[in-house]
Amino acid sequence: MKLNSTQIFCLTGLSLFALASLGQFQRIQLAPNLAFYFQDIGIFLWLLLNWWLGSKKIWKLVELQNFFRQRPEIFWTLIWILMGWLLALIQANNFQILLRPILYLARLILVVIFSFKLNQKITSAWPNQASKIFPLTALVFGLTILLWGLMQYFWLPDTRFLKTFGWDDHYYRLISTLFDPGFSGLILGITLLGWVGWAREKIFNQTNSMGWLKIGWLNVSFGLITGILLTYSRASYLAIVIGLGWLGLNLWKKVKISLRLTSLILMLTLGLGILILPQPTGEGANLLRVSTVNSRLTTSRFALERLSPVEWWLGNGLFINSRVSSSNQFPDHAQLPDNIFITFLTGIGLGGLLVMLKLWGQKAWLYWQSLTNVSQSIWLAVLTHSLFNNSLFQPQIWLLLQLWLT
Repeated sequence: MKLNSTQIFCLTGLSLFALASLGQFQRIQLAPNLAFYFQDIGIFLWLLLNWWLGSKKIWKLVELQNFFRQRPEIFWTLIWILMGWLLALIQANNFQILLRPILYLARLILVVIFSFKLNQKITSAWPNQASKIFPLTALVFGLTILLWGLMQYFWLPDTRFLKTFGWDDHYYRLISTLFDPGFSGLILGITLLGWVGWAREKIFNQTNSMGWLKIGWLNVSFGLITGILLTYSRASYLAIVIGLGWLGLNLWKKVKISLRLTSLILMLTLGLGILILPQPTGEGANLLRVSTVNSRLTTSRFALERLSPVEWWLGNGLFINSRVSSSNQFPDHAQLPDNIFITFLTGIGLGGLLVMLKLWGQKAWLYWQSLTNVSQSIWLAVLTHSLFNNSLFQPQIWLLLQLWLT
């Protein structure tokens, strides 16, 4: 089949997810607390080419003014963030302190624009297939992370040597290409939730659906659950249970009995799997461990104790490093508190949280109501997980989240 230029351009954008599946193998460390990924460069170049081939009006000042008039909440949010960065710059008297936060925010904005533009292009290139392309791409992305993870778990279970390079010293845990069981577990969980919901529309709700499709759906689902279990990530377990629970409650009266029972079986499988997981030597595989809980509490307490009275209301700058300074001789790639609420509280302060609630509260509620049950379950899983791992802003997770939501 011959492809036109628009379709080739779309495939180029979709290929960036293959690059993202390499995780930390495509990470470029510029400084101890500054890094970027090749996927970031790819997304930037893709958007730049899209702008060059398009009308280029997006960069005109009058267009930007019209956009902020239509979306004043975005304008005032950026103003508050810039104000916090300015205060942090005055206190530190060093412009380098802003380099990482600016790049961090730019990455998030670019991913949102990328997913929106890619969706537009795909809808234009394949109007009849657009609804399948994104779910299938997200599924392949998640299954690739699973495949890399299973190979790592069975062939290289001892990854304690990664501590030398600034990562946690995991032992007999699935960390995949992200070098982190928590992030890997959440990616597999998002994939599972999206897969369950997509299958409801494409397989179980069709009367002529073939039995082998349902068997394939079960195999993929159990494979993803196996990967989630082998991460030994309690935050991932909790996030997936909440996501599946919300999905099950909302879908209970909307689908056939076969999917109701299957959804219940998946939850029981996850629960039973936790009980029969192997217990190799090592703190990480101990599901009753308290060391990580104490570490997160210490980090959050230290970040809050550092806030001055002014910073309690204005914050000390979004995405500016507020973690405990480690005396360890090894580098530490973690730069922000593990809890997303603490990250926002230290970044924009109580005043900022109130302003954001005023600006975004009603819009967020309307957005939530407009989401499908699957999208709601994915959001709940990500936000739950972010209370323990601050995973909402992890690049691969943010990219996958945008893919499913788009």
